[in-house]
Amino acid sequence: MPQINSKTMVQFNYLVEVAEKTWIASFGSKALISIGVLVGSILAEIYLFIEPITSLIMLTVWLVMADFITGIIACKFPKDKTQKVEIESTKMGRSIAKMLMYAISIIAWHGIGKVLIPSVEMAYFACVYISFTEIQSLDENGVKILGFSIFDKIKDKVKMLKK
Repeated sequence: MPQINSKTMVQFNYLVEVAEKTWIASFGSKALISIGVLVGSILAEIYLFIEPITSLIMLTVWLVMADFITGIIACKFPKDKTQKVEIESTKMGRSIAKMLMYAISIIAWHGIGKVLIPSVEMAYFACVYISFTEIQSLDENGVKILGFSIFDKIKDKVKMLKK
């Protein structure tokens, strides 16, 4: 994560000067422009911190969405018709909370990794764990929809190849 140093302060002061020359007539306040530039700089730093892990966050979001969709299909069209389950809004709301918690945990592990072990991207470990959890949930939904586990089929094929 970039540190605030004299070069950063020079860039910040330059942005303030440009803002003063162009926007002072519109806003009428030097302090307001300085606050705006400061907020913009903070948002840029947050973006620079999160940008390397956006693909990991998007992977978990897509997995949760796939789990959500297959969960709805498993509730509406189960292979075993006696296991039909009603969909409730509280259950649906948990998917949004799950996405947020997964994103926060990936960001937190990214920060922990940057502080403790800068040479290792700790967010990947969190993403792998989350991905395995969601793939297992997708397989459980697949059992409800198809009547069999895709993982069990793969295990059987691997065992047959070993023989």
